[in-house]
Amino acid sequence: QTGCIVATDCVGGEHIDANVTAPTDRTCTGCAAGTFSSANNSADCTACPENEFQTQTNQTACIVATNCVGGERILANVTASSDRT
Repeated sequence: QTGCIVATDCVGGEHIDANVTAPTDRTCTGCAAGTFSSANNSADCTACPENEFQTQTNQTACIVATNCVGGERILANVTASSDRT
């Protein structure tokens, strides 16, 4: 008799691409820019919320967008994958 093998965990910044089946291990895919996952074994990556962004892949959180201060104006608004300029 053979023992059981612990399945691979998809860590924060990744999501499950294919789940565990009897003969195969779980496979994971990194989150794209503009998305994140903060928990292990997330089914999907989540889009950054309004006024937040993420320029890098495989991230566990988004970044709060820059706020313009008095005397400044917005050239380009924040998107899921780029800061406000």
